[in-house]
Amino acid sequence: MKTLRILILCLGVVMSIAPPSKAVAQTTIDLNQDIYYDASGLIVHRRPDGSFDGGDTAQREGWYWLGVWIRQNTPGLPPWTPTRKLTFDQVLKLLEPNGDGVFYRHPSMAPYNNPRDKTYGFSRDQMVPLVAAMGVWGKYDPLHRLWDALPEDALGKHAFNGNWRNALGQDGMNCAEILQRGCDATRDCSLKVDNRDCSLQVDNRDCSLQVDNRDCSLQQDTRNCGHDVLGVHVNDPVCEAAKAAQNAGYAAAKASCEASKSTQNGIYAAGKATCESAKSSQNAMYASAKLTCETAKTNQNALYAGEKVTCEAAKTSAKYACELQKQTDYQTCRVSNIYNGDLIGPATINLFQRALNQSPIAGPGLPTTITGVLAVGGAGGEAELLANAHIRVGASHSDKDDVGDDLNLIVMLLMAKLRFGTPVSDEAARTYYTERAHSYGSYFGAYMAHYGNVAKDFDANVKAGANGGWGPDPGVSPAFGAVRWYQRPTTGANPQLAEMYSVIIERFLK
Repeated sequence: MKTLRILILCLGVVMSIAPPSKAVAQTTIDLNQDIYYDASGLIVHRRPDGSFDGGDTAQREGWYWLGVWIRQNTPGLPPWTPTRKLTFDQVLKLLEPNGDGVFYRHPSMAPYNNPRDKTYGFSRDQMVPLVAAMGVWGKYDPLHRLWDALPEDALGKHAFNGNWRNALGQDGMNCAEILQRGCDATRDCSLKVDNRDCSLQVDNRDCSLQVDNRDCSLQQDTRNCGHDVLGVHVNDPVCEAAKAAQNAGYAAAKASCEASKSTQNGIYAAGKATCESAKSSQNAMYASAKLTCETAKTNQNALYAGEKVTCEAAKTSAKYACELQKQTDYQTCRVSNIYNGDLIGPATINLFQRALNQSPIAGPGLPTTITGVLAVGGAGGEAELLANAHIRVGASHSDKDDVGDDLNLIVMLLMAKLRFGTPVSDEAARTYYTERAHSYGSYFGAYMAHYGNVAKDFDANVKAGANGGWGPDPGVSPAFGAVRWYQRPTTGANPQLAEMYSVIIERFLK
């Protein structure tokens, strides 16, 4: 038997990694079989043909992580020791793939990967355990995103599984989208600036005084015209005459040079005076052009400033007109359109408040966009919780097979025990735990005693025995039995998700 049990456990591990290609008939009942996970590591169910079903993945993940947290953080309770490859943050990222508050039953498995599908979309039942789990683990950012993203009409918030409908039942308008319509003016009123260059130009031409510095030095004929004749010195008159003529020529050349030099320097002085005069006139023109430019620039920038003021005034007026039209369109929409997803009623609002660590009675409430008031479940939410407990009790006394609503009721009762409990929520827990009738899940021990762990006809034989006089298993409360029946292995469910809560239910709801 031990060898068979190990074989079954190993088979469960293999099946959790990848679904078998062909149907594998279940021959034995093993309440400790490993949880089924798909290839991405998310919790799934196993169909009769061996393939995986992710229709309740979001709900099962919330149930799992809430249970793990309670067992890890409650003194006296043994922690949940089986490990898995995903963390809660990784699970949340998969279930909220776009990070926009829109959660999926399963992110990739059709038809569950359309949150707004009426039949297979993300419903209130899928959401409840996930909200509780995010709350206890302190995942407030995704919780706020979820709350803000939930569709909202005049009746309140809704789960995603639906669409907008008008009064005739036809596809309607999303009123929330009207409120999200942007009225920020797109007109560009940026201040224009005249940045023309009015820098002062300067005539820097060179008017330096040129000077004729030619050499007009006097040359001299100093030849010797004397010679000695028989001891007597005699001057040669012809030589002297030529010498005198040469020196006269030198003197005339010097005089001519000096005259030319003086004339040239006069011309240079006149040229400098003309240059300086032209330079001064040009710089006066440049100064006048700068003044004209600066004046025109100042006037143009004054015009631009006036244009900006006019533009901003028109822009503000258009924004007010847009906001007025938006409110008019919205009010028209809200009285003629509703969202037909599951209504988030007072008890679920209280769950959100507790998850966000707010008192459902004295807390600040949760923001809404359509009604403009804070959503508070308050006393009405606590009364609904108590009423749901009585409804579960009543249904349990007429049908041992009816356990579909027990899991989410248990989640809400546990959150009320963990955070901001009230006398009404305590009474709801007492009513449910003490007055619920046994379901078929309370008879597993009796079945094993009669049939062993044979899986064939398990459901039929359990029902026949329970209805035929078997007594419920000792120590199994009706609440735990309901969870165990819901997670029975013959439906492809995960019995460990029931076993995880065996001590939790006894600790908090008993």
